[in-house]
Amino acid sequence: MLFRPFHLPILLAVAAFAASAGTVSIPATPESPYSDTESVTNAAVRTSLIQKARTFSGTVSLNASPSNTLEVAFGKSRNGEGLLLSGDEAFSLGWQDGAWFIDTPTNRITSTAQDGNSRRSLSFSVRVSADGVPTRFSISDDAFASLTNAPPAWLFSRDWDAVRVMAGGTDATAETVGIRLDNDPWLCIAR
Repeated sequence: MLFRPFHLPILLAVAAFAASAGTVSIPATPESPYSDTESVTNAAVRTSLIQKARTFSGTVSLNASPSNTLEVAFGKSRNGEGLLLSGDEAFSLGWQDGAWFIDTPTNRITSTAQDGNSRRSLSFSVRVSADGVPTRFSISDDAFASLTNAPPAWLFSRDWDAVRVMAGGTDATAETVGIRLDNDPWLCIAR
């Protein structure tokens, strides 16, 4: 393809978009020394991503047997070291006792318990105003519809600096967790 001068604004816009979005790199949970296979891993959230984010989204998946547990927690670490200790969570979501859940420091919302062992996924997206206030929330399980009409403030904070993933159960969880923070790109094409 021949490069032409009018391609430059498009290339710059694409580059700006790529620089304004990012994923949180979450390491695999380590091998568990316990019989219930419980393991925990933490990931730091880059300040540049959280400060510019206008959309916070994620997907969690696991082999969802009644004995398996998967929790993804978001919050601010006590010492800024990127580790969420007990009590540092602003909110968490995941799978436990055969149902999806969302936990806050004061409340727990659960979906209807589901039978069987199968691969299950939960996806969510939080739209954030310029000052970091959640304005829209969508999630793939209808059990949490009460949160979509008026998204609570605890769904996002520019102060967060860590994500914790805890997985366990007597069956192999084979969990995957993907977290993404996106800024709104804008495109200017000169003619």
